[in-house]
Amino acid sequence: MQTSQNKKWKRSSERAETKVDVVHRSLRKLAFESGSNAKLPTIDEMCQSFETSRVTINEALQQLESQNVIFRQRGSGIYVSPKLFQKNIALIVRASWFRTDSASVFWDLLWSKFIVAAQTRSEVRQESLTIHTVRSKSGPEQPLDDHLAKLIEEGRVDAVLGIGLDYDTAEWIKAHGVPVIAFAGLGSYYVVVNMPEAARIGLKHLIGLGCRSIRMWASGFNDDVKNKPHQEGELEHDAYTDLRVVFQEVMEAHSLPYSDELFWSYDGSSDPPHQQGYNASERLIHQGLVSKTDGLLIMNDVMAMGALKAMRSHGKGQNIEIVSHANRDSSVLYAYDDQITRLEFDPNELVRLMFNLLDRVLAGQLPESDTITLGPSSLLLPSRKGRIKEGN
Repeated sequence: MQTSQNKKWKRSSERAETKVDVVHRSLRKLAFESGSNAKLPTIDEMCQSFETSRVTINEALQQLESQNVIFRQRGSGIYVSPKLFQKNIALIVRASWFRTDSASVFWDLLWSKFIVAAQTRSEVRQESLTIHTVRSKSGPEQPLDDHLAKLIEEGRVDAVLGIGLDYDTAEWIKAHGVPVIAFAGLGSYYVVVNMPEAARIGLKHLIGLGCRSIRMWASGFNDDVKNKPHQEGELEHDAYTDLRVVFQEVMEAHSLPYSDELFWSYDGSSDPPHQQGYNASERLIHQGLVSKTDGLLIMNDVMAMGALKAMRSHGKGQNIEIVSHANRDSSVLYAYDDQITRLEFDPNELVRLMFNLLDRVLAGQLPESDTITLGPSSLLLPSRKGRIKEGN
């Protein structure tokens, strides 16, 4: 079904075809049939063949040059571009998640990993990656920039790597035959972080340390993007419910006390994660729950930073064993390395999985599942004890 937004986003695809369009289409077809570096007819020969003017031919040729289909060599002729079979990939990221006061440093870290991977790939294959931002939707307007939207409409984008794409944007891109490899948003294929598995590992670690009164905190953010769309007639996927279920299962499997009050979720909160963590610690302290807690699992590194800052300011929490989600190469928790166990995810592996999915889709090797999960890569004890576990 086509939404009203989709209809209003249509542009050139509905206008009448011009003579330039006819010439452009025919010459593009000829270029692909002839192959890279092949010489094409002269402008005079094209004018005669298409029964049109030099102005029309030149306009079509200018478009083909901008699309890396042909190149002109003065005094020699018109040739098919050696970049003809280059794959054009667009990395589209949600602007509000990057370089803002409330943004997690993870997003900038992930950005840098994509840049490095793209540069490495461009050296060994015919591939170009361009970076674009998507605006938060405001009414029916297209959230993509006009240049990128035009490239997609003209078939000049082979695939999209999407970070935080909303439903309408992802569907509009897919409707133009462009596959979307998605993370933290919607698309055709997904890489998702397996937080329930991380929770299971973290809880078992705390239990192994002898903790018996364990709490779990999960951060949230007020946003309209979900990890995956739910099918009609199915309940919408709720990551917080998953974490709560894992928490209950692990505690009960070890005959330890569980109640919903032990799981604090800030889903839908308008506060940034570090403030959520600070508030959670304040609540723990003011309600007199510190002495009743010997283990704490925090499912977001920025939330953990806020929580630990509050505990230090009150001189509390020294006797609580703390495990926190963390990202490799991130400095968020460095100040607390001597105090917490880090349940670490590797952004490099996330980027690798997204590019692997991309390669398979572009090669026509459609994955059996539309989703690949990424688990934690290592468990790091406080710095005074060193690394104790590698792998999932």
